[in-house]
Amino acid sequence: MINNTASYFIHIGDLQIDCSVIASNLSIGLSDAVSKKQATFIFGSEISFQKINELSVAYIGTIENASTVLNNTFTIEKIAELHGSFVLFVLTETKLLFFISLTGHIPGYILQQENQIFITSEIKAFRNTTLFNRKMIPVESYRYTYTIAVPQTFSFLQDCNRAIPGTLYEFSLETPSIIQSTTLKEINSKTVAIDFEEAKNKLHHILSDATTTETPADKTVSLALSGGVDSGTILGLLAQRYKTVHTFSIGTEFGNEYEKAKISSELHRSMHHEIYIDDNMFCEGLLHSVFYNEICDPLYAEGFVAFYHYLKHASTYSAVCFTGYGADLILGNMHQPQNDTDIGKINAAWCRRTSWTGELSPYLAASFNSKLLYPFWNEALIDFALSLPLACIQNNTTEKIILRSMSEEKKLTHPDIAWNRKTALTHGTSIDKLFSKVLNIENENGYILKSVFLYYLYEAFFVQDKTISEINLPSLIQKSKAYVDSI
Repeated sequence: MINNTASYFIHIGDLQIDCSVIASNLSIGLSDAVSKKQATFIFGSEISFQKINELSVAYIGTIENASTVLNNTFTIEKIAELHGSFVLFVLTETKLLFFISLTGHIPGYILQQENQIFITSEIKAFRNTTLFNRKMIPVESYRYTYTIAVPQTFSFLQDCNRAIPGTLYEFSLETPSIIQSTTLKEINSKTVAIDFEEAKNKLHHILSDATTTETPADKTVSLALSGGVDSGTILGLLAQRYKTVHTFSIGTEFGNEYEKAKISSELHRSMHHEIYIDDNMFCEGLLHSVFYNEICDPLYAEGFVAFYHYLKHASTYSAVCFTGYGADLILGNMHQPQNDTDIGKINAAWCRRTSWTGELSPYLAASFNSKLLYPFWNEALIDFALSLPLACIQNNTTEKIILRSMSEEKKLTHPDIAWNRKTALTHGTSIDKLFSKVLNIENENGYILKSVFLYYLYEAFFVQDKTISEINLPSLIQKSKAYVDSI
């Protein structure tokens, strides 16, 4: 779980840069890049920094076992032993090492042109500058399909790759160049035989730990509550720990999950709120979500409209906001496997897809001075879920069997919610139809126009440096339709 939302910007090359001018949220950089050996960390209050023997170590986020690994015996080889949600930097005399934890909460972009390398958590770091020649990949090279085939390194910008979570990157301070990249951890499946009852108890234990925060029990927390078992289970766990839980459900003119969410809310006596999103609110949420989280995926862009309005409302009650999001990636499957061995592989591939979508980035929540926490998305639970046999995950009629059974048995949800049929966030709220309405199209499952529209919106923000208020939506929609009509 993220305990801060610091940005970072690193430059390696022969150009002197005053990094503080580049990004207002800057917390870390390399000083005196020209003289190389004198390179030192510049860090702010959100950066954890320490000198260990000859190594300078800094990280953003939460390393759960920092005290046992980052000590006098720490070596570069021990990076693989670190657990949590963090970005790590290790500086030697000649090299910079860069590592994103397996959960990938804080993104990393590696941009390379000529003798310059830039490492940043936000493309916004380059707004209104000429440091990096920003240019979009050709629009014809981005034809969105609802697929897991897009590589983890995908970026809309040319000469730019996303850093892959679990991969250690080594940069030379002298060339500058990427010396090598090494996969230390990877989201993979490996089925392990386990008793169903034992698996349920372990799932309950891991989820209980994941909902534990530093927030005192007498303080208020918030939760995005749908009509499903994922958020319903998290509500049950939060209600056991916190005196007051505010819950929020989303609806549109096309649909909502108000009644089902009310069942969970009444069971655990949460302070419940219903949020209705109209056309204008959808546009507001879309623009802010894409801008802050730099989302480049239309499915998650429309889904994040719901998170935007949840965060906007919840932040008036609490700075700690939970979601049940992520359970489908590790414990569910919307695609029927061909055989028993496929289920883990399919789920692992969907998990790896999160590397480039922007769905886990902390910056939208930070714009409301909040943290958005994902109990289902932590390294321990990912590893455990992807080891489960098919019988724990789904049968011909039901997915997330182990979660549903555990949630009902532990009385975390009402039986009607525990076994409520899966409905995707975008469909349950019908926010996908609202996106189609805004674009003036039939509800398009292929997402072709939506992806092209998002491409041009992304370009307006991160290449043309437009602000949210400067975006002309009708013009972008017309431009997107003209292109789609031409292909």
